[in-house]
Amino acid sequence: MPYSVIIRIFLILISVKVCKSGNILILNSWQSKSHALTMLPMAEKLQEIGHSVAMYHNNLAPLGKISDKINSIESVGKISIKPGHTVGEVFWNFQVDPLVYEPPFVFSLEIMKSVINDENLATVLNTSYDVVLVDEIFMSMQAAVALKLKQKFGSRIGIFATTDVNVLFTQYKGLGRNPITETNFYTSHFDMYDVNVERFWWRLKSFITHLKEIYIHYVNDYHMKGAGELLEISSSFDEIFGNSLFTLMEFPYNFGYPVTKSSNLFHIMHFCPESKLLSEDYLKFIEDPTYEAVIYVAFGSFTDWTVAPNGVTKSRL
Repeated sequence: MPYSVIIRIFLILISVKVCKSGNILILNSWQSKSHALTMLPMAEKLQEIGHSVAMYHNNLAPLGKISDKINSIESVGKISIKPGHTVGEVFWNFQVDPLVYEPPFVFSLEIMKSVINDENLATVLNTSYDVVLVDEIFMSMQAAVALKLKQKFGSRIGIFATTDVNVLFTQYKGLGRNPITETNFYTSHFDMYDVNVERFWWRLKSFITHLKEIYIHYVNDYHMKGAGELLEISSSFDEIFGNSLFTLMEFPYNFGYPVTKSSNLFHIMHFCPESKLLSEDYLKFIEDPTYEAVIYVAFGSFTDWTVAPNGVTKSRL
């Protein structure tokens, strides 16, 4: 069994405090099949060793069955606003300005409003879970539901950081940096390769971005409080992290964006068991200099082609 899986199971068993079986709920971010699949290997392994595992999603369109091994619970709602270009800009161009993080928190809140009387959500809220794992990205709904279950049944809470781009531990740690001399982690990726503290424009831009980073946390906290009010519970970043026993992160600390270290932040990852050569057709494509193309692989539940770069051919494989 991979070492990372052993760590995960050990942490969960500590939280459940039972030797035979526990009732575990995983709260997935809205409309995110990729995040569900990120957490799925751990969920299935826990199910295999005797625990009862459920994963709850609230979406704008059905995700469909994600596993034959765990219980997948879903609520499908409708909202008047659309995810639109903010998410697309991140996916296509990696332009991660701090302000792009507000709309997804709004969507999570609005979807929750539309399914507040849904039978599946009611089932989740009326079930006693030993452990609730929260997908921390855009977690207006996830935080509120987890805190409500803790209030009603004493459920223990854990956080699952399912992407290295938006790790809240790191964002909060980053607020304490010197915005003039330190690189912005969550802005345009071009800025990170063009650091020059001697240039006035770079220093000014970095400082403005830092102010936006501070501002956006208060704004998103407001949306989380709105979700909590729907369940008559106090919900915020402070509440969810203050009640969380640990955070699992699906990436090691030296991969992708810089991330902070903490005694309750565990860097874990699935590593490929072995490497192997590409198939002949892919190898020919990569090595032949006459080919002029870029392959973009989209992981997720939707791709917004309207904000794709010019010249991109719409194609699904």
